[in-house]
Parts: sequence; C-alpha cells; structure tokens
Amino acid sequence: MTATKTRNWETILASHAQWLRDGDLGHQAVFRREQFVELRLDRANLSGAIFDESTLVDCELTGCDLSRASLVRAVLQAALLRKIDLCDANLKEADFDGAFLDGANLAGAALDGTRLRRARMEQARLPGAAMRNADFSGARMERAAFHSARMFECHFTGATLDEANLHKVTAQLCRFNQIAALDVSFTGAQLTNCDFSHATMEGGRFLQAKLPQSRFDDAVVAGGDFREAVLEGATFRRCILSGCRFGDAHLYAADFRGADLRGARELTENQLAQALTSSETVLPNGSRGPYIKGSGAERPAMRRNGDD
Repeated sequence: MTATKTRNWETILASHAQWLRDGDLGHQAVFRREQFVELRLDRANLSGAIFDESTLVDCELTGCDLSRASLVRAVLQAALLRKIDLCDANLKEADFDGAFLDGANLAGAALDGTRLRRARMEQARLPGAAMRNADFSGARMERAAFHSARMFECHFTGATLDEANLHKVTAQLCRFNQIAALDVSFTGAQLTNCDFSHATMEGGRFLQAKLPQSRFDDAVVAGGDFREAVLEGATFRRCILSGCRFGDAHLYAADFRGADLRGARELTENQLAQALTSSETVLPNGSRGPYIKGSGAERPAMRRNGDD
C-alpha cells in the first residue's frame, strides 16, 4: 500500500481537474487497495475519483466533492467527512462506522451493504438513494432527509432520527426497532413488513403511508398521524397511540391488542370493528376493550374543565 506522504496532492488534484474538463487530457484520480494516513483535503474536487478497497486512516475530507466517485469496499471508519458531496457515488460495502457525515450529500448514492453504524449524520441528505442491507444501527441522523429513497433489508436499530424526513420512501423488511424519532415523517411512505418495535416516535407522521404487515409492538407513537394510512395486517400490540389521528385509515386486521388508544381521534365504529382488540386494549374513550360496535367507545371522552 502507498502512504499518503509520498503523494503530491496539488499535482494529483490539478491533473484530475483537467481530466474532468476534458477526458483526453489529465489523469483521473485512481487509487485501488491503497492506504492513506492522516490525509487532509479541504473542499477538494475529486468527483469521479476511484478509491476502491482503499483504507483512509484518520482522514479529513470536509467539504470535498466525491460525487460519482467509487469507494467500493473502502474503509473510512471515524473519518471527518462533514458536508462531503457523495451524490451518485458507489459506496457498495464501504465502511463508514463512526464517521462524521453531518450535512453530507448522499443523494442517489448506491449503499448496498454499506456500514454506517454509530455514524454522525445530522442533516445529511439521502434523497433517491438506493440501499440494500445497509446498516445505520446507532447512527445519529437528526433532521436527515431520505425522501424517495429505496430501502431493502436495511438496519436502523437504535438510531436517532428526530425530525428526519422519510417522505415517500419505499422500504421492505427494514428494521427501525428501538429508534428514537420524535416528530419523524414517513408521509406517503411504502413500508412493507418493517419492524418499528420498541421505537419512540411521539408525534410521528404516517399520513397516507402504506404499512402492510409492519410491526409497532411496544412502540410509543403518542400524538402521531395515521390519517389515510393503510395499516392492514399491521401489529400495534402494547403500543402507545394516545391522541393519534386515524381519519380514513384502513384498519382491516390491524392488531391493537393491548394498545393504548386513549384519546385517539377520528376513528369510526367500522374502523375499530375491523381491527383486533382485547380486554387489555384501552379504547379512545378510556374504557377497556374488546371493542363492541355501537358502544361509542371509538369517540374520545370529553374533557371537563379542571381535568389535567
């Protein structure tokens, strides 16, 4: 492997810039199976560069342009990559564990088998990214944007997604269990057979989302919005759903056994009659289930003056 200190980066970047302007001139920056130690590049333009299977140890690439670059199986553990541009980059099986990617742009990036465990990704942007078996476990992703991303068998276990935007994402067999995601938005998302068990998502928005066969067991989604959502076959066992909105939601075979629906709004008797409830379900009016059609228990209890 070639050490960073033997490289003249001023010359490399100048030649790469010339290649970007005219492919017949200059030289593309290509580094395969190399090692870089304490590499410091600030806002360098390495768009289209290749770092496949390379290891970047204690490196800082803040604000660099690596759009359309290839970092297949590259290792950038704990690297400082704030505001880096990885738009349309190939990050297949790359290792970003513990990296600092706050404000990074990963729009349209390929994240197959990519590891981002415990990464810092506050306000990172991943719209349109394609993810398969990507691992974000324990990542800090407050206010990150994933809108229209495509996810399959991805792991977000224990991640922080407060105020994150997952508008119209398509996710299948993904694990969002134990996430902390206050005011997260899954509006218009397609979430098939996903696991949200033990998640904390107070104020979470699932407006018009499709959640067939997804699991919210033991989760907290108090004050959430499920209006016009498709929840057929979804499970909410022991889930806290107090104060949630369910106007025009599809609840056929949704499992609310043991759930707390106290104060839930906009439910109809037909909706609750199609769902599963039990003697441990707390219904919108505060009474215990199972729900009996015609009981009026679908309506929240009127609060009296002086009540907390």
